[in-house]
Amino acid sequence: MAPKKTDKKRTRITNDHSAGIVAFEMYRKIKEFQHAKDSFEKNKKRVNDLFEEYFQACGTKKMVFVNSDDDSLQGGTVTVVRVQNVKVLWDIDKLRTQLGRKLFGKVVQKQYQIIDMQGLIEYLKSCGVDPNKFKSYINVSVSVDESEIDRLSEVGEITKKDIQGCYKLDKAKPYFKYTYKASGDE
Repeated sequence: MAPKKTDKKRTRITNDHSAGIVAFEMYRKIKEFQHAKDSFEKNKKRVNDLFEEYFQACGTKKMVFVNSDDDSLQGGTVTVVRVQNVKVLWDIDKLRTQLGRKLFGKVVQKQYQIIDMQGLIEYLKSCGVDPNKFKSYINVSVSVDESEIDRLSEVGEITKKDIQGCYKLDKAKPYFKYTYKASGDE
């Protein structure tokens, strides 16, 4: 069986001169790539700004463009989607106050962490357990179970009014996602 031939010519570095040639050639390619990348990023920002303005005017978050005149795309469709991630930041104290103890207990997850086990053991051995003293040995982290809030709102136990003012929405910077589908693809 004959060894495979490659189309690319392999250059060997045999001395300082050939090493210098390879180094400068690579540096030139890096500069070309960086220039192309910078140009692409500028064009992407310009196009995204145009789409942001157009999507705002149309009141939409998704558009499908059909049958491009560009033969290289073979007449498919390009879908442009405006994506903006939103994170809910909960005010745990306000939520506790507004929901009351029973509902609050349903919508949060608590994690207890003992921060001084040896001290806790010694204290419990003495047996006159004071709850406030016991709590000083434990760190409690509380997080909201958003899926439980959704479930309870679906069954009517919680309303929007109940949690009003207990959270803030942190909206990330929007971006656009472009996908192509060739005609005839399913």
